[in-house]
Order: sequence, then C-alpha cells, then structure tokens
Amino acid sequence: AGKTALLKSLARRGTTPPEGVVYQTARRRALDEIQAKLYAAFWETDVPYLPAPAEVGGFLADREALLVLDDCGLDRDDLDVLLDSAPRSTVVTASDERTLWSRGTARALRGLDPEAGLKLLERELGHPIEADERPVAEAIVARLEGHPQSLVEIAALIANGRASFGELA
Repeated sequence: AGKTALLKSLARRGTTPPEGVVYQTARRRALDEIQAKLYAAFWETDVPYLPAPAEVGGFLADREALLVLDDCGLDRDDLDVLLDSAPRSTVVTASDERTLWSRGTARALRGLDPEAGLKLLERELGHPIEADERPVAEAIVARLEGHPQSLVEIAALIANGRASFGELA
C-alpha cells in the first residue's frame, strides 16, 4: 500500500533526535531479533558481543532516537515489551494489521487520491497517459483504491508491453 515508501521518507526527512534514526525491516522477525538489531544499531565493540534477550532492554532504555520498524508483525504483548525497552525513543511501526491498541496512535493508510494515482502511473510509464486511455486509467486507479505498489506494478506491465490499459480494465 506504500507504507515502506512512507516510512523511508519519514526516516530520511523526519526531525532527527539526539541519537539519530534507525530504520529496520522487521518482516518475519521475533521480538528478540528486532531488539538485537536495534542493539547493533547503537552499540559497536571490538569484540563481538550480543547481550542476552533479557538484557537488551537495559542497553536501549537510555537511547533517544527515532526507531522506524517496517512490516512489524509483533503481537500486542511483544510490541508493548519493545516499547517498554526503549522508553525514550519514538517508535514508528507499519504492519498489515493493527496491533497497537492502548499506547500511541494507530492510523490506517489510504491509497492515493485519483489525480495523484494517475501522476504515479505517468511517472512510472515515463510519459503522459493518452486522452483516449485516461478514463480507463482512472477506473484502474479507482479499482485499486490508489494503492501505490499496485499502480507501479500495473505501469510495469504496460511499459513492458505485457498488457494495455484496456486489457487490465
């Protein structure tokens, strides 16, 4: 739906906290793995060292950073543990399903508005949409609810000659 692009943009352009921004893909990762990745983002040693899972929170507790976790599939309890382990950091997560209920704010992403969806198609195609194709392109954008990734994939099919707007409609 475009959440990865949104998160990467946030990580690049967001206000920078004292200890920076950590962007991490959390897809199919357990709490221990995510915490280990966060630990590695802040701590570097000459001798390889990774604290035990129960100790990682102590190393993250005083970090003040923006932690951006993409495709975070943690359940509610694990997400609470993660938030508790980094209380001074701002944590932004993206997931397919809502798991944050009592802390922070959860927002559902909507697709692009129709005009922005058409502009994305044109950008990916590398040329303006022809006048006779525009109504069909508008219908495709509406049917896909403006989801950027789907529109990029449609544009690739058309640009590669594998389909036309008419066939995809």
